[in-house]
Amino acid sequence: EVLSGTLDWSSMHTDPAFWRENVTKFEEKDCKVLRVLLKLLEVSRDSRTLAVACHDVGQFMQHHSHGKFIVQELKGKELAMGLMAHADPEVQKQALLCVQKLMISNWEFFK
Repeated sequence: EVLSGTLDWSSMHTDPAFWRENVTKFEEKDCKVLRVLLKLLEVSRDSRTLAVACHDVGQFMQHHSHGKFIVQELKGKELAMGLMAHADPEVQKQALLCVQKLMISNWEFFK
């Protein structure tokens, strides 16, 4: 789905078990899937795709032990921050949650 360039809310995006089991796949082939998600944040004009991509980047950071650092290295922070001013409220919300996850140092307190 990510490689198609169009994202939609489905169970895999919100299922914690999916993320725990598959988060390392985002690193395969030089982080190809993660890079595509970040590219979508940069170029997509579809609000739903942007919201889901922000959510997925946040999930990656939450479930990967080095996710925050990988996303920051790939300039994901700047992309997500830019979307906090998007016209669509759902994109704004997901971008804000994504940026919040960049700032968290202890997931135990994040609910």
